[in-house]
Amino acid sequence: MNYRISVLLLFGGLFCTILSAQQPKRAYHVPEFARTWHLPSVHPDHIMLNLTEDPSTSMSVTWRTKVEVMKGYAEIALATAAPKFWRNAITI
Repeated sequence: MNYRISVLLLFGGLFCTILSAQQPKRAYHVPEFARTWHLPSVHPDHIMLNLTEDPSTSMSVTWRTKVEVMKGYAEIALATAAPKFWRNAITI
């Protein structure tokens, strides 16, 4: 019984060695966004929907962009089952 286990372990180790030798070594490259992910950009981020005293009639939205962005707008669309529901959006 011990002989069979030894042979199985030997072949298993040999098989793993052959598989690992065939795999090319890959070097890890740090993504470019990793350095500046936290900085604001021209595209909005940190978008927050804030509830008011009466959320059934009003809500407020805030977001962050670069200080160079002088004009902001929001688009509101009623979500439907159609994939292009955004075509009926209202720009505010």
